[in-house]
Amino acid sequence: MGKFYIEKQTAHAIGEDLPGGGFLVHAGSTVMAPGTPLEKREGDLSKELKRFGILVEHGDDRLRFSKDHVFSSRAEAAGVIIDGNANGSNQWRYPHTGKTITASK
Repeated sequence: MGKFYIEKQTAHAIGEDLPGGGFLVHAGSTVMAPGTPLEKREGDLSKELKRFGILVEHGDDRLRFSKDHVFSSRAEAAGVIIDGNANGSNQWRYPHTGKTITASK
């Protein structure tokens, strides 16, 4: 276990695996604002999170988590954060090395 981060363009997020399963993204993490391509695997989830006030506007070019949120997987969380399809193990990085989860294996 441990904390991981994503930094890509305007997205800066911190998250961690949960002991019982799932992946927690911490409040205050930022997300790239919706852009292109228009069809994204996690596009509907992003819209739902905005509708429920979990993702809120944060400047002109990004969104912010207003509270902690649990995703079903690292990939699902990464897809919302980078506004596109994502392999969670290739996006989330260890803070002490900067290496992705995949590169650290």
